[in-house]
Amino acid sequence: MRYEADQHPEFRQSVQTLVQVLPDSVTQTLLNEITLVSRAPSDLGVTVDDSEADAALRVKIGVSPGEDQRRFADALRNALKKSGLHESEYRRMVLADTIKTKVQQKFQAEVPATVQQAKVDVIAASTTDAANVASARVKNGEDWATVAKDVSADPSAKTDGGIKDYQPQGGFLPAYDGYAFSAPVGQISEPLQYSTTQGTAYFVVRVEDRADKPVTDAQKTTVATKRYNEWLSDMQSQMVVTKDFDDQSKSDAALWVAQNRLPPSPTVPVPAVQPTAVVPAPGSAPTENPAAVTPVESPPVPNQPVAPGGNGQ
Repeated sequence: MRYEADQHPEFRQSVQTLVQVLPDSVTQTLLNEITLVSRAPSDLGVTVDDSEADAALRVKIGVSPGEDQRRFADALRNALKKSGLHESEYRRMVLADTIKTKVQQKFQAEVPATVQQAKVDVIAASTTDAANVASARVKNGEDWATVAKDVSADPSAKTDGGIKDYQPQGGFLPAYDGYAFSAPVGQISEPLQYSTTQGTAYFVVRVEDRADKPVTDAQKTTVATKRYNEWLSDMQSQMVVTKDFDDQSKSDAALWVAQNRLPPSPTVPVPAVQPTAVVPAPGSAPTENPAAVTPVESPPVPNQPVAPGGNGQ
């Protein structure tokens, strides 16, 4: 969690995000890593041999192929110290990233020539009342583009009238992507609520059409990403996953992360977090004062040079 919080400062935008979003996000990241490492070779035939793994690790820690073993070991030791991860965790992370890239490349190469795509009309609003008013206007016969240009919170509506051209599933905002491929054509939605760490928005959506359309080069990544996410979900549905990370444990872990920050990258400043504002998850017992939490040192780094491959590879 600490590593991810320091790699992605958006997790530290607020204490609420740190406590409520980071633990589950990291849990899913770890599950995805395990799935890639354990299932991609057998299910997809996607493998990474020792030389590929070594090359990926060297790129990650900034060591060129020609560097000697001592330089490699020193760089790995420094990378582990900076990351706060154990060597096996670090190697698995790099291996999973390498496999993920190859899986995504495989799916992108297999994108069909045509896929089902949807064309939708969208009005964004900042409140439920504003969305309901917009919905009533178009249901009463007003031109969609006119209403969108008049009230939509989406700046692009001023030019496109809220009309979103054909896109494959995964190509629209998550707020209405599912609706675009499930609702009857012509139906106007009730306000669709969508919340992020930046706030909550409401969308009124009408599906104009759905049809098989040629996949453009720009859409190939969207189609491949959808297939990748579906593959992950399918593999994980076949796995028995036991999660002991309860609300109290998540809150305690978030407090630890708040108190045990890694040195920030000079190019990625990490916003300060006020740990005293952290509150336990609903229904959990009170946690100790964050100020009383004793910082824990980073995991030990290897004392001996580490050869390519080996532990965790």
